[in-house]
Amino acid sequence: MASDLTRKSLVLERVERHDIYYLETVVFRVEDTLFRVPRRGFELESVIFASMFSLPPGKHNPEGQDDDSPIVLQGVKKRDFQSLLEMMYPMGPNLPNLTHEDRVAVLHLSTMWELVKVRKSVIEMMEKTPLDAVEKILIAKKERISTWLLTGYFALVRENPLTFERVKLLDWETVAKLFAVQYQSKMPEYCEKNRFTGYCTSCGHRYPDNILGRLTPTEGLVERVFGQEIRFIRKEEEEKWRDRGDGDSDMESSDSSDSD
Repeated sequence: MASDLTRKSLVLERVERHDIYYLETVVFRVEDTLFRVPRRGFELESVIFASMFSLPPGKHNPEGQDDDSPIVLQGVKKRDFQSLLEMMYPMGPNLPNLTHEDRVAVLHLSTMWELVKVRKSVIEMMEKTPLDAVEKILIAKKERISTWLLTGYFALVRENPLTFERVKLLDWETVAKLFAVQYQSKMPEYCEKNRFTGYCTSCGHRYPDNILGRLTPTEGLVERVFGQEIRFIRKEEEEKWRDRGDGDSDMESSDSSDSD
């Protein structure tokens, strides 16, 4: 009997937890539902959750350890959180088939919690389906996506006519700038034939930042008029999404020649 206990004790002493494949779980409460998922996904992807999990536990059960003490996510909808989990922990080899509304929700949560890879994946997913220019601008302003903001502006200034009804959901400063850009873009120096010359063939106005024709004259005008807003968002992208290893991001850094 004693010999059996000794052998069992030796076996137990040799057992150790694998440093990777012994997964801790975390319990979240969203609205009236509990979710239990691997903690590692949130911990590795988000500095916000990593900081939360690194806090010393309280006197009672640490939050998220079990159903009696979940981490309560206030202001988050159950369906939105489920859509996020489907992106983080897919049940099959392919990404989930989310609706447009679900994708917008995932983009918002991944931006709010700085879930880098999820955010990048859902942006790429959404770019495969055409977005209305106004909706693209609204999402880009809220979720800080400079490329969407620019392409949305480019699309609107090309609309003829551009009406107040079309842009009524945008803020007044943006609306005023859009109409100003469209009015100025009709001047001879901004005609499309000047794209690759670096200067206007009518008045000789030069575009030193566009010698290779990266932008049409109108696009260059958009970048100058909205330059401060674009640079601010690009700075956020660099700090939050690129500096943590997101080297493949398609977010471009600001051109040094941009001006307000």
